[in-house]
Amino acid sequence: MKPQKMKNYFNIFFIAIFLFTSCNKEDTAISPEGIESEIDFEYYKIDLNKSFTDLSNDKRFKNLTPEQILVILEYYSPGNTVTSKQNCGNCVAYVIGKDSRLMPVDSGCNVHYKWTDTSCLKGKMKLINTCTPVVGSAVIMDTGISAGHVGYVEKIVRVHDGYSIKVSNGNWGGECKTLWFDTGDFRIKGYQDPNRSINCSNEPFANCNSPYSSC
Repeated sequence: MKPQKMKNYFNIFFIAIFLFTSCNKEDTAISPEGIESEIDFEYYKIDLNKSFTDLSNDKRFKNLTPEQILVILEYYSPGNTVTSKQNCGNCVAYVIGKDSRLMPVDSGCNVHYKWTDTSCLKGKMKLINTCTPVVGSAVIMDTGISAGHVGYVEKIVRVHDGYSIKVSNGNWGGECKTLWFDTGDFRIKGYQDPNRSINCSNEPFANCNSPYSSC
C-alpha cells in the first residue's frame, strides 16, 4: 500500500473514533436529583425556623454552588403546593392578601404619575423600590409572559455572595406554591418593600409602555 493512501486510511480511522466517542459522551449537566445525591445533608444540617438565617460566615457553604445551596434549603425547609387557598389563581391578589400595602394601583406619587397597571410586568416593575429582599417584600419576576409575576418573600438566607429567598406564590402554574430562589436568578427584577415609599422616579405611572425600574 502506498504511504499516502495508508496515511489517508489512518486519518479516516481516527476521525471515526473521535466522532464515536463524542456522540457517546455522557451529558455533564447535573439534574437536581444528581445534585441531591452528591450532598451529605447531615453535614450541612441547618435550622431554618427563623425568617432570616445568616450563613455568610459558615465555612461549610463557602464553595457550594447556588444550585447546591437551594437543594439543601429545600431539604430542610421544603416548599409546598396548595390548590384550595384563596387567590391561588392571581399572583397580585395573593401578595395583596399577605400585605395590603403591596402592589398598589395608586402609587402615592404626584397626581400626574399616580397610577400604575399591576396586570403587566412593566407596571409591576414600576413599584420596585429596592434591590435587596426583606421578609414581607414582594419579588417582581419576568417569567417570560407579558403579565410577569409577583411573589411574597417568606424567608431569607444570607450566603457568601448573596441571598436565597423562600417565596410563596399565587398562580404559579395555577396553584399556590412555595419555592426557593437564588437572588441571582435572571428572572428576578427587584423588590417592593412595603416599609419604603414607592420610587416616584420610575414615572410616569400611566401605562405599561412607560419607563420602569429594574435592579
